[in-house]
Amino acid sequence: GAYFGLVFWAAGLGPKVQQVLIKILGVIWAGVALLGWAQLLWLPNLGWLERLGWDPHQTRIVSTFLAPNLLGGFLVLGIAFSAGQMSQSSISSTARRNWGILAGFLLITTIFTYSRSALAALLVLVVLIGWRYWKVAVAGIMILGLVYGFSPRLQSRIGGAVNLDVTAEYRLKSWDKAATIIRQQPWLGVGYNTLQFTKDNYFYEPRSHASTGFDSSLLTIAATTGGLGVAVYLGLLVAILVEAKRRLRSPIASGLAWAVIWGTSGLLVHSLFVNSWLYSPIMAAWWIMIGLMWNNQTNDV
Repeated sequence: GAYFGLVFWAAGLGPKVQQVLIKILGVIWAGVALLGWAQLLWLPNLGWLERLGWDPHQTRIVSTFLAPNLLGGFLVLGIAFSAGQMSQSSISSTARRNWGILAGFLLITTIFTYSRSALAALLVLVVLIGWRYWKVAVAGIMILGLVYGFSPRLQSRIGGAVNLDVTAEYRLKSWDKAATIIRQQPWLGVGYNTLQFTKDNYFYEPRSHASTGFDSSLLTIAATTGGLGVAVYLGLLVAILVEAKRRLRSPIASGLAWAVIWGTSGLLVHSLFVNSWLYSPIMAAWWIMIGLMWNNQTNDV
């Protein structure tokens, strides 16, 4: 509910403040990505964090999130936002170039998280954006292809999804645990705040920073709110996409509408494999995007 309130906050801002907010969002995404490259350069091995409950990631961009999968989802949302700003016909050529540079920077940063869920979401973005701008799709595919061809680490990560490496097997086990709880409470779920205690009753697993959910937002929602909760949530997503499609006709809000469509579609795929749609930074950015789109006073930047 608190994050949903960001919609009304962003929608109620004046035009000049909204321009500033749009630029601030771009700066935030750029800053998070820059911090990620700094972390990769000076702190590539995070094995020392394992005793504190974090995964011991090595030579992967995690930035301040300390979780490459969640960081990847956040960056994918930033790519969608940047591409949406580029699609706004009334912005200046300088602004379009700057947003294009940011989109390319975020794309490369996303690749070096080596997150398969983020790459899947990225592929969805490339297809959807390419449906409207084929040159963007070609550029995105070329960048992905080049990095894949020269990165044995990326080849190994993608191959692990097919051959089921350790992390892929862990995700399948997480899904199986979610299915067990869903079968017990299929209609109303067990409640979000009681999920950890419910898991303790059914399974033995060490406490970690990911122990209050599953490796899928939809499965977490299904386990905590049941089938009725999932239906309401999916209905909300459909309503948002329908509203975004309606605003594509607006010369003022069309860029933000495209950003919401692309970002929501990418997150939907991403959230199938990671509990990303219930992660605070992603929720905050996504709801603010929707609020900016909702306000017809939104000006171009």
